[in-house]
Parts: sequence; C-alpha cells; structure tokens
Amino acid sequence: MLRCVDLSVAGGSRSMMQLKITALMSADLCKKLTLSLQDPSSAKDLSIGRLVAVMEGQDLLFSCLTEEESRHLQASLRRLARVGQYAKDKQVRVLVDAEYTYLNPALTLVTMAMMKQCNQSEPWIWNTYQCYLKDSFHLLTHDIGLAQRLGVCFGVKLVRGAYMDKERKLAHEKGSADPINADWEATNGSYQRSLDTMLELTATHGTRYNLIVATHNEESVKHAVRRDRKST
Repeated sequence: MLRCVDLSVAGGSRSMMQLKITALMSADLCKKLTLSLQDPSSAKDLSIGRLVAVMEGQDLLFSCLTEEESRHLQASLRRLARVGQYAKDKQVRVLVDAEYTYLNPALTLVTMAMMKQCNQSEPWIWNTYQCYLKDSFHLLTHDIGLAQRLGVCFGVKLVRGAYMDKERKLAHEKGSADPINADWEATNGSYQRSLDTMLELTATHGTRYNLIVATHNEESVKHAVRRDRKST
C-alpha cells in the first residue's frame, strides 16, 4: 500500500490515491463494527478517541469484540494509520472509498479517526458519500458537524453510487427498506444538495474543506463550475 502512495506522488502538486479500507481490515469485522455502532454502549466503546489511541500504539480491547477481533482491529488501525501518515508526509491525498451500506458506518468511523490523526491543517484523508442513498445528505451533514467538533479539515468525494442492484437485492432478502432513492430525479436532487453544501463550505472556509465532484453528469459538473466562478 505504501508503494501505491509512492506511485501517486507522480500525479503532481495535488496527488491523490484511492483507498479501500476492506483491503486492510476484514469485511466481516467491518460488518460487526457496523452492527455494534447501533448499540449505544458499544458505540461509546468504539469512540474515535479510542481508535486514535490504538493508532498511536495503545493496546486497547473492545467489549463488543472478541479478543481476537480486537487484536485484528488494532493491527488494521495501525496499518491504516501508517498509510495515512506516509501519504501526508508525501503530500498525497487519500480518498477512502464507500462500499455497501452494511459496511459504511464502520468505514466512516475509521476514516474519521484517520482524519483526526492527519487532517489538522489540510484535508489529507477524505471520505466518500453516495448520493443514490436516501440518507446520504444526512450522513454528509452529520460528518461535517463531527469534523467541526473534532477540529479537523474535511475532504469529500461526492459520487452517485455503484452498488444499486446489490443494495436492493440485499434489502429485499432481509425484508428491510430499500436504501436507494426511488428514481434518477431523487438522486439528482440529493447530489445537488450535497454539492451545494460542500461548495458553500469550500467558498467560505478555503482549504479546510475540499471537494471532488466525482460524476459523469454534465449538469452537475456545469453547476459546480458556475458556483466556483462566482466565488472567485
């Protein structure tokens, strides 16, 4: 993974790389963490402060996990911390991928912990928000608030999403509500709200907020360009 950072350095003054957390932490563990975050006592045990402490070398166990799972989480967090710090030292921005909804809360938790370590003066660690999800705007605004409380810079990769068929199939199999917006128009509206929120923050707070408009949608790109020209 550090070799990927080295390769990304060639990208120029704003070098970037993608990071899939499940490449360094098992998907099964991420799934269990997501379930644990739904329980208030377990969520407290999985605080960002405790995760950062593990990243910095403390040996902590987590009551919602077995000892073996806790050790795996420790090792994974330290690997990710090493990647994040190495990327920061090399001035490479790390764009953490979103995945499936049954993993994303855990991925965001770990990403925010990495931000706490690395994003003191610039957003070197970024999170991804999937606007085809019904709750994407809520998730984005929640994490903006969390970043403000943590005192960290915040980078966002804004996408529509790539797992629609699988998400709907999983929801049907579990008998749960479909997490995907009802139609294309609803996803466009979700993307536009999130885009405007981030554009406002980048315009008013400079380098503390960064955004990538990661879409093939022509109107979204044109809208971002128009807003950017107005703010300059």
